[in-house]
Parts: sequence; C-alpha cells; structure tokens
Amino acid sequence: MTQKVSKAILNVSRIDTAIKKAKEVLVKRAKKSGITENFGRAEVDAIREKFINPSDFSNDELKKRSQLTAFSDWAASLSLEDLEDKPASKRISMFD
Repeated sequence: MTQKVSKAILNVSRIDTAIKKAKEVLVKRAKKSGITENFGRAEVDAIREKFINPSDFSNDELKKRSQLTAFSDWAASLSLEDLEDKPASKRISMFD
C-alpha cells in the first residue's frame, strides 16, 4: 500500500519545517495505525524530491542531505515504545 504524503508537509519553503511537519504526521499515524515496513519512506522521498538538488554539493545542500538522513534514520528506528507517554523523569534525551 502506498502512503499519500500530506500536502501540509510539502507546502513549506524550508526543509527543516517539512521534516518537523512530517514527524508530527508520522507520530499521529503510528499512534493510530501502528508502524509498518518502510514507515516514513514516502515522506522521505517526497521531501528529497522537493528540497534536494542531486547535482548540487554546496555546504547548504550537504546540510539539507544531513537533515534528511537524520529524519530517515529517525523514521526507520521509530518504535511504538518511543511514542508512549512517559513521566519526565523516565524520558531519555539524546543530549544526556
């Protein structure tokens, strides 16, 4: 089944905003329907198509690629356990 990408994700002018919106959409979808194989792949591909110029390797484009890779890794490793509401003292921060 192919997932349709929300227009709200792509109706922005910056990649970081698109990624933020995509994360919100994916979290809602995961809570409602669970996580399936290739979860978030359609969003990653749509964001890549809109924001990444495959022939540009400037610093700005490399930064965009890095942001997209981090988002793709987040979506690929997301689990339902990550979405459970946890008390603040039990939350694990990636900055700890």
